[in-house]
Formats: sequence, structure tokens, C-alpha cells
Amino acid sequence: MTDLISTQLKAATADLHQEVENKMSAVLFQDDLRPESYQQLLAGMYSVYEDMENAVCRFPSLNELMTDRSKLKWLESDLLFLSHQTGFTPSRPPSDSLQVEEGTAWGMMYVMEGATLGGAVISRHLANYSWVSDDCLSFFVSYGDQRGKMWKAFIDSLENFNQLNPELNPRIMEGAHNAFHYMNKVLE
Repeated sequence: MTDLISTQLKAATADLHQEVENKMSAVLFQDDLRPESYQQLLAGMYSVYEDMENAVCRFPSLNELMTDRSKLKWLESDLLFLSHQTGFTPSRPPSDSLQVEEGTAWGMMYVMEGATLGGAVISRHLANYSWVSDDCLSFFVSYGDQRGKMWKAFIDSLENFNQLNPELNPRIMEGAHNAFHYMNKVLE
């Protein structure tokens, strides 16, 4: 029996995932993290998610899933709150029109949804800063106590899509790789 696509994706992208995690940790886990640094990271994430969500929503199989999974509203809320608190408005990297096929879009979605899992650790850490409130943690809190349920539902959808379209397995892998590379590029 072949490994599930989610298991294959996790193994195939482990190094890229670690790169993104290291870059985010270098900012978010500083002893003296300043609100402006946090805002700049969130602005970068906004650009990444805006581009990837726009690419993913081109496909009916994913557009429906994105209805309840868009991270943009949380990022907008966090950035607006922080801008009011600090008077700082971070610059956002330029938008990129990502070219994807349905398989690569599923791989991108895997990365976007997987990112919510680490959000629990990040939000607990950020809550230790005196300037942080729940009003600027929406992105990292994301689904809250529904995080595990939402992840499982996505993985079930991904596995179902892959089972119906096994020929797209390499494209799904490519999409996950591309998503991590894109995140890394924006986090530079």
C-alpha cells in the first residue's frame, strides 16, 4: 500500500518547513520582539496568503474549502489593531500572480492549512509580551479549539482528491514545495 499523500508531503517538505519555521522563529521568539517587527512579519504573511489564496480559489474543488479557511480576515484584523496601537503601517511585499494547476493548488493549500498547527505554540509565546493582546493574535489563533478538527477535515479532503486523481500526486508535491519556497522568499 502506498503512503497517504499527506504522509508523503510531510516527509518531502520537512527541510523546507524547517527553513520557514526558523525564519519565523528568528523574528517571533526574540526576547525583545517589538510590535513593528511583528507587524512586518504579519504584512509579509498577508502578501503570501493573499497570493496563494487567490491562486487556490481558481479551482471549484478548493474555492468551496476556502470559504471558511481564508486567513486574510485574521491578518487584516491583526494588522489594523497593531497599526492603531503603534501608528506604524508596515510595507507589504508586492503581490505575485501565482500560476498553478489544480494539483499544485492542493499542495499550496496543504501548506496554508498546516501552518495553523504551529499557530498554537506561537500564540502562546506571543501572549507573554506586555504589548500583545488577543486583538493581534487572530492569525496565529486561527481556528482556535477547532484547529485539529479543521486540519483533519482538510486532510480527508486532500486524501480523497488524491485518491480520485492519483496522476496529480507529483503536482501536489510541487505545489507544497512552491508554497514553502514562496514563504521563504517573502520572509527573507
